[in-house]
Amino acid sequence: MSFESSSYRGGLGLLVGLLACQGSDPAMRTAEPTPVGEVAGIATEDVIGAEGGTIVNGVLTIVIPPGALTTDTNIRVEPITNTAWGGVGTAYRLSPEDQSFLQPVELRFGYDESDIEGTAPEALRIAYQDPQGFWQSYDRVNLDVDARMLSVATTHFSDWARVTWRRIAPPSSTLGVTQRLALMVETCLPDEDDPAAELSAMAPCSPILDLDADGVMDWSVNGVPNGDDLVGRVFGDAATAEYTAPRFPPMDNPVRVTARVLREPDTMLTASVFIGGGGGGREVWRGTVTTEIDHPIAGGNVHQTVTANVVFEGTLSEFGGTLMLTATDYEADYLLSSSGFGGCRTRGTESGPLPASGFGTLGFHFFPSAPSTYDLNVSISEAYDGSSNCNDSHNDTPADDFEVVPGVFAQMRPFDRSSSTIIDTFAGPALNGGTETISVNLTKR
Repeated sequence: MSFESSSYRGGLGLLVGLLACQGSDPAMRTAEPTPVGEVAGIATEDVIGAEGGTIVNGVLTIVIPPGALTTDTNIRVEPITNTAWGGVGTAYRLSPEDQSFLQPVELRFGYDESDIEGTAPEALRIAYQDPQGFWQSYDRVNLDVDARMLSVATTHFSDWARVTWRRIAPPSSTLGVTQRLALMVETCLPDEDDPAAELSAMAPCSPILDLDADGVMDWSVNGVPNGDDLVGRVFGDAATAEYTAPRFPPMDNPVRVTARVLREPDTMLTASVFIGGGGGGREVWRGTVTTEIDHPIAGGNVHQTVTANVVFEGTLSEFGGTLMLTATDYEADYLLSSSGFGGCRTRGTESGPLPASGFGTLGFHFFPSAPSTYDLNVSISEAYDGSSNCNDSHNDTPADDFEVVPGVFAQMRPFDRSSSTIIDTFAGPALNGGTETISVNLTKR
């Protein structure tokens, strides 16, 4: 949702000073007219008569009951830009504007998560623009949170819109690690607003002034009062607060900075803050790690191929970081060749889930003036038996126990920060003798 204020970044002291200046004139916030909206979409038209009907355009549904009209009437709904103070989403021009209805017509507005970013369903209202340019909002609307819809009844057409009278600003932001963000709770109603009135004219949105009647009880980050070192910290003085991002991007990113506002009803206003830091924040890499091993056994050799499906996930800062392995599943194939027990050659396959105890990391190292690198460390100790019926006298003889993914460690391999794939192959001695080749194929999701 778009807000009229251009910037909210700055020191908390500046905001407090601004509030102090505004507080010296309690009548400063008054209702003001706005220009009419401009056409912003394709109109919907339908002829509706005495039997009533329904017409839909975007998030707006108009329900005209039987008997509201006496003759067939061309009803037009046209999307326009929303110029209302505290406007939410698209506004709509309903015509004919001079049309009168014998019975109230219901206007139903839907909303989604993007519409309530920085505000709350309980703070939404429906408003129309009067001939003088003022936006008159209904103090009481029918709100269906489950259906995500608010509605109101009217007997006239005009320009109509969804508005919010209370919000947190800015509603969404992106910060680097340890950076700070000034936040404020605003109201878009005039100071002389009468809570008992049916309509309230909207005013330019600004920080709340009457802290006794409309103050903020507390601030939190991801539900933690005042936050912590993992999600960042927020400290507020009534309607203003300052959020400080953590040293590293959190796992739950973006974080939710919430202000609880005191006024009937109590409302939780939440701002979304993504913590980047130059490294991209939370990252997930998925793919396979395949090991191919030849190692000797008494009188023969075992060739083993194991492909493990792996997921590495975590957060990165501007200098890099470490993503942790989430074990998933594997497929194994082995071939036993032995001159022992009279000679035998047995092939087998096995598959299954990887153990939760599997350890692995995918580390990234970003350097300002040198090529970036990555390293991979995987060690999953699950073992399986390669059983062999080489002859009757040695029935079901275990060929060997193999680690599903033997220890893998590749240090400081070159990495292009703009790349979304890692495809690499390493070769060296196997842990249990012989040779080992490791192939990695990972993709950033």
